Amino acid sequence: MEQVKIIHIPAGKMIKTPEFDIPGDDFFRIMKQLWVNVVDRHTDLFPRDFMPFNDDTGKNYWLYSISGIDDIGKFDTSGFEIIDFEGGYYATATAIDPDNSDESLPKTIQEVKDWVNQSKFFDLDFDMKRTRCFMSQMPLGDNVRNVMDYAQLEIFIPIRPKK
Repeated sequence: MEQVKIIHIPAGKMIKTPEFDIPGDDFFRIMKQLWVNVVDRHTDLFPRDFMPFNDDTGKNYWLYSISGIDDIGKFDTSGFEIIDFEGGYYATATAIDPDNSDESLPKTIQEVKDWVNQSKFFDLDFDMKRTRCFMSQMPLGDNVRNVMDYAQLEIFIPIRPKK
């Protein structure tokens, strides 16, 4: 892990997919539906997609921010649910994609949690009922993998300011 960075993800509307196992047939079917109908049509400077992990079920799902997209009603969301995302603060760091390193992801997650627990400014803020859970995203995924032989996985740990 390099450095912990604090970011704020704004509240807003997100498309939420059903939960899935990685890897699995549902993962690839959902990924194709989401990318073809939504993601490929709305590209930005920064990725809008996040993959939360549900600790209660042990499964992942995708969230895709549609905040600021004016024509959301004009394209096919593949039947995926549109939810209100509460937003908030996240501690982030970069790990090596688990396909290339079984150790990097859990080590990076633990180091970020330890950093937050030792911080005099923030507390962890996990709450599955509010979709405040561990999330990840793979900026540039295979494009980076083709150059470096591995991809980077950005992790997001939900935090809140100490009271």
